[in-house]
Amino acid sequence: MGKKRKVDLGKYVDPPITPIPAVDRIIEEGVLIAASAVRMTVKNQIIVAALRDHTDFDETTLLDAARTDFVRLAEQSEETAARLEKRGKEKAPIVYESKVDANRRKEHRRRPKVERQLAEALRAEAENEQTIAGLVARAKLDASEELQREVVNRLVSVAIEPDPDYDEFKAGRLAYLITVDLAELEKNTELEKNELDKNSEEN
Repeated sequence: MGKKRKVDLGKYVDPPITPIPAVDRIIEEGVLIAASAVRMTVKNQIIVAALRDHTDFDETTLLDAARTDFVRLAEQSEETAARLEKRGKEKAPIVYESKVDANRRKEHRRRPKVERQLAEALRAEAENEQTIAGLVARAKLDASEELQREVVNRLVSVAIEPDPDYDEFKAGRLAYLITVDLAELEKNTELEKNELDKNSEEN
């Protein structure tokens, strides 16, 4: 057998290290994501009230719902921070061999802090009247557009959907037309003829 040929794979180079995002940027993005989720909750509440409960939305109720949802999300962040802190105390220190792993470790260590700062920011949003009012206004607009589409879809469905009982009762409707409608028409025609004959004799 011939000698195996070696393939030059080159020298291994660590993949580029992705910079850790700044905490302020993470908080800002977290608040935007939370606001989108809260708006969706309020929008769904409006739609459910309209389609299922057949009631109008109450402005105060919607504002309270938005505030409550922000607080709920803040509590979730606080719970996540507490869980990560507890897990960090229970695990033994890990020795990382590459800069990439070390970077991930650094990001993991600061996550509880990030979660707590995000919770503070979400609670601040819940207390910001301007933010809450704007979010509810956008949710109402989204709900209105969705309800309009739903109404149009239902109208189109009713307009094009065939009557499932049409063929079954078609014969009966034809028989009724022959025995009643045509008989009534014949009777009226006979009365008109007699009236014309009577008038002709008088003249």
